[in-house]
This record gives sequence, C-alpha cells and structure tokens, in this order.
Amino acid sequence: MTFPCSHTRYFFLVIITLTFLGCKTEETVSLHEAKTITAEFVGKTFKTPPRSSEDLIELAKTHDRPPASDTMAQSRLEAKAEPSGELKNDPAAYAEFLKERSEARRRIGDIPGSLKDTRLAYKIFIRDEPQLSDVGKFLRRIAWSEFLGGDYTEALRIAELAYEQAAGSIHTHAGQLLFLATFRGDVEAAKRYLSEIELARLGKTKHHGVYRGQMFIAWAEGRWADAEQAARDWKDHLIQNYSGDWVPDAINLSNDILAIALTEQGRMQEAELVLRENLLEELERFGSSRAMNVAELYGDIARVYLSAGRLEDALALSRQSCVIARKLKMGWGSIQGGLLECIWFQANAQFAMRRFKPAREMYDRIKEEYGRNNPQGFDSHIRDDPNRLLLLILTGAEADTGSVVDGLLARLSETLGPKHYRSAEAKAIKAALLARSGEPAASLPQFREAFAVMSRRSQSAGEGDAGLVRQRFVYLSEVYLDAIADVLAGKQTPALVEEAFRVAAEARAQRVGAAVSASVSRSRITNPELAELARREQDAQRQIGALHKLLANATLRGGSDAAREQLRSRVNGLRAARNAILKELEQRFPAYAEIINPKPPGRASIQRALRRDEALVSFYFTERRGLTFVVPKSGPITQVDSSVSRRKIAERIAPLRAALDPDAATVGDIPAFDVEVAWALYRDLLYPARRALKDASHLVVVNHAAMGQLPLAVLTTKPVKPARSALLFAEYRETPWLARRWSSAVVASEAAFAAGRSIPPAPSVRRELVAFGDPVFRPGQIAPAQVASAAPVQSRGLRLRRRSIPRTLRLRSASLSDLSPLPDTREEVEAIAVALKANLGEDVFLGVEASEKRVKTTDLSNRRVVVFATHGLVPGDLDGLSQPALAMATPQSGGEDGLLTLSEIMGLRLNADLVVLSACNTAAGDGAGAEAISGLARGFLYAGARALLVSGWPVETTSARLLTTKLFERQKKEKITWPEALRRTSLALADKEVYRLKDGRAAFSYAHPLFWAPFFIVGSSG
Repeated sequence: MTFPCSHTRYFFLVIITLTFLGCKTEETVSLHEAKTITAEFVGKTFKTPPRSSEDLIELAKTHDRPPASDTMAQSRLEAKAEPSGELKNDPAAYAEFLKERSEARRRIGDIPGSLKDTRLAYKIFIRDEPQLSDVGKFLRRIAWSEFLGGDYTEALRIAELAYEQAAGSIHTHAGQLLFLATFRGDVEAAKRYLSEIELARLGKTKHHGVYRGQMFIAWAEGRWADAEQAARDWKDHLIQNYSGDWVPDAINLSNDILAIALTEQGRMQEAELVLRENLLEELERFGSSRAMNVAELYGDIARVYLSAGRLEDALALSRQSCVIARKLKMGWGSIQGGLLECIWFQANAQFAMRRFKPAREMYDRIKEEYGRNNPQGFDSHIRDDPNRLLLLILTGAEADTGSVVDGLLARLSETLGPKHYRSAEAKAIKAALLARSGEPAASLPQFREAFAVMSRRSQSAGEGDAGLVRQRFVYLSEVYLDAIADVLAGKQTPALVEEAFRVAAEARAQRVGAAVSASVSRSRITNPELAELARREQDAQRQIGALHKLLANATLRGGSDAAREQLRSRVNGLRAARNAILKELEQRFPAYAEIINPKPPGRASIQRALRRDEALVSFYFTERRGLTFVVPKSGPITQVDSSVSRRKIAERIAPLRAALDPDAATVGDIPAFDVEVAWALYRDLLYPARRALKDASHLVVVNHAAMGQLPLAVLTTKPVKPARSALLFAEYRETPWLARRWSSAVVASEAAFAAGRSIPPAPSVRRELVAFGDPVFRPGQIAPAQVASAAPVQSRGLRLRRRSIPRTLRLRSASLSDLSPLPDTREEVEAIAVALKANLGEDVFLGVEASEKRVKTTDLSNRRVVVFATHGLVPGDLDGLSQPALAMATPQSGGEDGLLTLSEIMGLRLNADLVVLSACNTAAGDGAGAEAISGLARGFLYAGARALLVSGWPVETTSARLLTTKLFERQKKEKITWPEALRRTSLALADKEVYRLKDGRAAFSYAHPLFWAPFFIVGSSG
C-alpha cells in the first residue's frame, strides 16, 4: 500500500467523523437557521489558485505553533493521567477512564499506549460487564483503536459487537461497518450496511449518512463522477437540514472527498480550490487551536500538487506540515496525522523525483521511529510498500529485503493470482533485487514474465496511485535495461538488443502516456460515437483500477473469500469489456487509440515505416549508463552502451544549453558554444553506430532525459577547435555540425513514429496558410511602430533582442495581461504570408484578431501551413494554468479566457503539413515531467498536424525571421521535406548570413548555433 497518494488518511478521518457525529444530537432545522450556522465558511474560496505553495505557507505562518489553550496540550495532560485506587475498583468508571485516556493518547500519536488502554478497557467490559452509559459508543471507539493499530480483523469483530449492543444511533454503527467493509474490499457488505442506514430513518427525512455511504461506495468502486455528485449532495443536505457545531467538520469532510473525486478526474485546479476553502475555514474558525488540522490540510493540498506534477510545491507544503507536527510534539505511533504521514509523503515525493538518497533516509527513519513505536502498524502499513522495497534495492538492500519481497510475492500470487498487476510488479521487484545483487542473467526470465503482465494497459490501468505506479514501472525498466546491458557486455546479440529496445520504448511510453492522458480525457471530441466509446473506456479504466485496489485490500486486510471472488469476477468482466472497447477504438479511431493505449512497435514495424534513406535513433539514460539504439532501414538494431548516465548527460547538456539560452543582455555576452562537449556527446552516443547510420541521410530521433533539451543538429562529428575570427561568431562557420551530414526530426516515441507514417496523404487542394501572431494582451499595448530599436555603436555592445519569455513565476499573481508583447512576430508572419503567396487580409490574424475565438471559428482543416507566433505557456506561468497553452489575445467579451490549452488544441480539426509554433521556448515540455516533446506539439499532432516547427529556446528576433521566411521559400521552391528544408536553410544562415548595422557594416555572423539552430521539426511525416 502506498500511503500518501492512496488517500488512506481520509478513511481515518471518516472514522473520527463517524465517532464524533454519533455523539451529537441531530435536529432538523430550517434553511435559514442552517445558513446562520454555516454561512461563515460555505461560500469562501480563493478566486484563483496561485502558482506556488508559498502563499499557503505565508497564510498559516502565524498558526504553526499552539497557544497555551491548545487542545494538543490538553491531550498531553490527559494522556499522562493515572487512575486512583478507588477508580480502579469501579469497573464502569475505570473502563470509561481508560477509554478517554486512550483517545488522548491517540490524539498525540501514542498508538501503543492507546491500544494498551483500549484493550484493557475491553477486557474489563468482557470480564466484569459494567453498566456503561453507551455501550455501543464505547465499543465503537475500541474498534477504531484496533483499526489504527493495524488489526483489521479485530476491529471488524468489535465493531460488529458494538452494532449488536447499540441501543440507538444505528446509522452511526452501520456507517463504521460500511467503512470497514470498503477498507477490506467487501463492497457488497458495504451496500448492505447502506441499506440499513436508509431503513434507520424510514418515514423521516433522509439521514445524511445515506449520502455519506453512497459517496464512499462510489469512491471505493472508482465511480468518481458519482462520488463527486454524492459529496456535493451530502454537503447540500447538511446545510439545509442540520445544525450544530459538528456540521462544519462534516462539510469539510465532504469537501475532502470531493477533492479526491475531482483529482481522480484530472480537475486539479477545482480540487485545490475546494481544499483551500477548507483551509481558510479552519484558520478562521479555530486559528491555531487545531493546528494539526492545518498540517493535514497542507498534506491534502500537497497530494493534489503531486498529482498535477508540481513536485516541489508538494514537498514545500509537506515540510510545513512536519514543522507543525514537531511543534505540536506529535509522536510517531499514529499513521493518522503527525510525523509519520508528512515524512512518508516526502519520502515518496523524493522517490518520484529520483532523489533516492533523501528518500532512503526518510524511509530508514520511519522504520526506526514508527517501527519501534508501533511494530504491528509498521508491518501492516509500511513494510510491504513497493516504493520502499524498490528504493531499498536501488540504494542498497537490507538483510531481510529478500525475505520480505519473497513473502509479498507469495501472498499476492496466491490470493490475487500471478497475472494480477501487483503480483507481476512484486515479481519484477524480486528480479530487480537479483540484478542488483550481481545476478543479471538470473533476473532476466523473471523480468520477462513480470513485464508480460505489467505492460498490458488493461492490467495497469488505474492500478494503485497512477503516478507512482508509472514511476515504479520506469525504475524497474531501467534496472531491467541495466541487467540486459550487463549480460550483453558490449556484444551485439540481436535478440537481447531487441529486447532492450522494447523495454526502453515501454518505459518511455509510460512517461509520454502520463503527460497526455489527462488532456486526452479533457479534449473536445466532436465525433459523438468516439466520445461515447472514449467515455466508456475511461470509466472502465477507472473502475478496474479501483477494484484492483479493493481486491488487494481484501487480500491484505483479511477480507472474506467470497468478497475476493466477487471482486475478481467484476474485474475480469470490466477488463473484457474494456478490451472490446479498445479493439473497436483501434479499428475505428486509430489515432485516439494510439494515444491512450500505445503499443511500442518492434524492429520490423519500424523498418517498414522507415524510408530508404532514413534511420531511427532512440536514446535512454538510466542511473548507471546511456543507451543508444539505431534502427536502420534493414538489418539488426545496433545498441551503443556508454558510461553517459542520466546524471552525466544532464551535466554535459548544461553548458551547451547555457550558450543557447544565455542570460545575456548584449551579443557580446553570449557564451562560447563548447564544441568539445558537443563532439564528446557524438563520440560516445552515435559514433560507435556509424556503420548502421552510413546509408541514412535523415534521422528520426526519440529523445530521453536531458537529450530532449538539445537539437541533435548542434553535435559535432569531428573534434575541432574554432580559431578566433575578426567577425564575431564567424569562427563557427567551418564547424563539422551534425547538420552537415544528416537532417533530423524528433518524435515522441517509436509508436508515434509508426502511427504518423500511417496518416493518409493530404488533399491536393488546400489553402496555403492561416496565421495568428502578435496578440494584444492588455489595453494600450505598444504598437509595433513604437517599439524602440537598438542603436548600437559596436558589434559586441549590440542589445541581444530575443523574444521575451513569460517571467511570471516571480509575481504573486499573474494573468494574460502580465505577458509581454511580441511585436517582432508581426513582421515574421507577414513575411511568411508573402513567401507562400497567402492573402494578408483573409489568412493572417494579428493583434486583437489573434484570438482564441478566431482560432476556434476558423476552418483549419483546409490549410497546408498553420502558424502561431505567440507565447507558449507551461503550467504555473499564469494563475490556475494547469496544462500547456498558447497565449492568444485578451478576449473582448465573455465566454473565452484567451488561452488555447492543450485539451482545446486536441479538439481542433487540422489537416496541415506543418504547424509553426514560432514562440519562445515552445519545446520546453509541459511542466509535468515530459522530457522530449512539447505538450503543445503532441496536442497538435493528435489534432491532425503531420509535422511541427518548434523552438528550443527564446529566439533572436532578426535571425528567426530570416530563418522561417527563407525556410518556406526554400521548401516551396525545391519541393523537399520540411526537415531537409530546415537543414539547408539553417546551414545557409550559419555559413553566409550576417547581422548588418544601419551603415551596412557586418556586426556579427549568425554561425553561433543560438541563431541558426533554435528550430527543429517534430513529427514523422515531414
């Protein structure tokens, strides 16, 4: 079980709420009276979520230390209380005392002490049968303590006894049993308890527990839209029908579940707003008197950030949660709140970010502290956590790691079956342990068996916490790749090389799939048949994932054989239904199917798609090595195994990027481009495969890790030392750039390449161009004629005029109007239109006309070239922006937000040979971990573009205008592919063009790759 993102804390919060609500007198009141009680917080919300966690921490800085009257301080006093001799002689009073002290110890995190008290209280109850005022409530709290301690079977037994002993509040006891049933994977039992809650108020107003029960059952089954609606219904019902100081807490709980449902549906911004409402209400109602609640809300928002890929923000909030827990002197004994929860979350977040050393230190601390304070809880919650086990293998296994892995694999295989995803993952973890223990050959058969199951999308769909499951898949793939490489030891064994090629493609597909899946589900699908199939497929996917978790819970938490069999049957039925839908999608809508269910092609499929003069080059970098795979038009795959690990490739790329995207105010400030590093990269990654590349003149490139930040064209194929020249940058004119030998285009994956080559030819009759540029972001934006031009005196002092990038992250709040104008793009767009002989009045939209509405209302399906000359944005650039987008003109009326988001792009209908994203840094990725291809580029390819021209860094304005306009002139005149046209145009710019002063003198050459290499082609059909 993976705690921080599996929302287990909400289950604990449910139990607390059920117990708390059972103590209150519930009266039906008028709507007016209810509003008087709840209006203070029901409608409160932040207008827009900011782009970082800093404001949240600032908001609660004054609430991170408890006052003298803090309830935690009171709990610590109660936890230390000792009974008098007289009290011990009264069984009823002594049992009540123990129960209350148990509650106090639970609140401060002393679970062993809490369990000791509750078990003694229960022993007194059984032995002496004291006359307690509320036996049901007494037993219900004991059941809760057993649950927190990790003994789920005992918790269920005592909860059932509490239900039998209850004289009233049947709904509360049934609610606890409903929760325990869902937690143990027995949904049918949960539904029976829900029926009893419904019957308990027969003839009266529906009890709010009905909505609550419906919400949790929908949640357990992965019916997130139903869970969302039930949470909203529960909240509305509470506001309209109940009063009392318990109502705000219950409403906050409904908001917690609502946030989970929204997160699972990919609606991160809405989820964050809901949780911010809870945080604001908590601070305004209680200040710092319930500081632990603030800490837990930090954790809840951090989970949303983690799901949205905002890992640093997630860590910042989780750290602040730990700050509060330490100041409250919370112990390590409880899994609910306190130090364990926030440190566990940080460990998993660090693990997701490849920061293995700090993650390991945190897990070791958890084992030491929590394992000592609550060994049963450690065994139940932490010991078998797959993140922890894999991390141990990656950083140095402990003495008992093998036996723990073997035990987990045996239990899962016996109860879930060997074909279940979790069983296969446990086998892969065992294989990784073998590989890292010096037995790579012995690990390969187990890796093969495991990946045969794990690679099937119908198996892995929605399994567990999707992001962390995918990350584990990637890490296991990399250990698998290292094992193959160790067995190969530099030899070219075709079968093993092809196996490694498939594993690398699968690992890369996990990253690409993660980056686009949310946008696919949100994209506008105009075909009603596809929309219905897509909805059914997504619903089945979510339910399979949820039922997998329930089945695992039923296995690991003592669920009945009948419950497990029922769940298996439902999973198998849903899997068969989803496979049938996927088959229909593949047949009728192959482009959509390729994105949601990519199947990396093998060598034969790729070679069929390659043209005679092409080769495919794909990179993969593990923590130990760099792998290059070269697939020629015919013959075996060549694998290059180098010492360039993931860390080393980042170190080598960094100085090259510094020269291409410098912090330079003038031309003279531009750093030299390190051709020695560029040659070293070519020497280590490509030179050993020169025989496989000898017949190719065009390379199809699948990038990975930091290689996605560098166009292949700027590598050098020979060692060279440029001599200083009189004309600035002219020393690079004779450099043996890779571009002198090969043209290149980047694709997102091997599967995307093969799919792109299957696109039917474009119609012969289309209009040449539609272009959108220089949008107006705010009233009074400076017109192009008013922009001052540089008036330099000498070449090195020339102001470096690059298209500005959105520098909004430093702003407290940022909107479209905070973006800087891009007046130079107007000239570029008009020059392209002239080159293509387009109609400036009908095909070019500038200023206020470069709007989101204009894009959506223009027929883009009959244009050969589509140009967007504007800012490319990534999540966090503007308030509330959660996906990549293009910034369009500020809307003149309502209905639009001025942003063409990835999901909206995927809903466009294109039939273009080329889409130009002539903005700043449009190839930077989508801000959620995509490493090779811009999220925007993927969206346009999905919408029907055959290829894209994107920029890798903020372009210099004059050279960019020259490059793009001459590119179109050359391609139209010479009738060559877009990659070849770009190669020839770029080299012509580097070798011949110069920047001239007003008097005609040459100021500097464009031979530095900052000027000639910012653009590259994305797509396989250029």
